[in-house]
Amino acid sequence: MTYQEFNKSLREGRIGSLYLFYGIDEYMKDYYIKSIRNALLGDNDFNYIKIDGKINARELSDLCDEMPMFGQKKLIVVKNSEFFSGKGTANLDLDFLSDLPEFTCLVFREDNVDKSSKAYKTLDKYGIVIECVRQNDTMIGKILTKAAMQQSRKITMDAINLMISGLGDDLVMLLNELDKLIKYTVEGDVITDKHVRKVCKLSTSQRIFDLTDALSIKDSGKALTALKF
Repeated sequence: MTYQEFNKSLREGRIGSLYLFYGIDEYMKDYYIKSIRNALLGDNDFNYIKIDGKINARELSDLCDEMPMFGQKKLIVVKNSEFFSGKGTANLDLDFLSDLPEFTCLVFREDNVDKSSKAYKTLDKYGIVIECVRQNDTMIGKILTKAAMQQSRKITMDAINLMISGLGDDLVMLLNELDKLIKYTVEGDVITDKHVRKVCKLSTSQRIFDLTDALSIKDSGKALTALKF
């Protein structure tokens, strides 16, 4: 399932009972899980269960079978279970995944998976698997623009492109840097590349590029800014 397909399923109210989100993009994993939580539970924390680390498969099965409290749905999020690592999981019994109660939504959040493992094949058969890879520049731009608007700011494409070229494409880190820019500005401001150069710690290669560019057009102010490593 792609990002677009996932969003479409949410808009249409089609939420599955079993998910696996894995990969290097931490932001997208959290985004998917938060979207499911909001759609299923809203503000009801009674039926949100988060497990960080290893858990016995039998214990997890029993937890899935327990009725939700004060609601019709229950969300269980298991982070870094290692069920799908392939290490010592050959005899892991996850047959309960084929018949989860209709009131339970079970989500696994993993860094790495072994696609040849029995556990992965079981979940892929009965659930929805999404690999969270780095987003392209266009998607990053949309996410940063939306995040700025939520804080009553606008951000230019020049500023976004400079952030990506000078900071990288890790969305968690970019959003942290955007938070610094928001704190530096006030409501209604437009965040520009000048703000990015002043607030964000850009890579050495980007600063060298800025310095070379400034010297070529004899812009002493820009050159001095680039020299402030």
